[in-house]
Amino acid sequence: MAAITLSNIAKAAGVYDLLPTTLTSDAVVTQIISGLTIVKTADKQVWADDTFLQYTITVTNNAESAYTGIVITDILDIVNTSLVDGSVKVNGEDGIYTLVDDLLTITNTPDLEAGETAIITFQLQKN
Repeated sequence: MAAITLSNIAKAAGVYDLLPTTLTSDAVVTQIISGLTIVKTADKQVWADDTFLQYTITVTNNAESAYTGIVITDILDIVNTSLVDGSVKVNGEDGIYTLVDDLLTITNTPDLEAGETAIITFQLQKN
């Protein structure tokens, strides 16, 4: 299946210092590929105790071709939480990842053939 590209530009028009002013955003380009999805969930909606909070990221390929070279990135709230050492898992196995400032990057997500799913989990603790 060929990818479809959607391009969108936003504009704002108004008056600034009595001068008519128009602002134009850069183009936002999105590829539309039917069948590839990513969903992130948390194991609790309210985190009131000192247990860990677990996130689950599910990547599913219901498209016609393989999805390869998958790298997962997630921006974490490092002011209020920290990543639990050893908690990153990819399909139940230890995840290979880096955490630089607030950016978690997981690099060992397997290639997904049509109909396959990868499940990534990790835990946070309160600071």
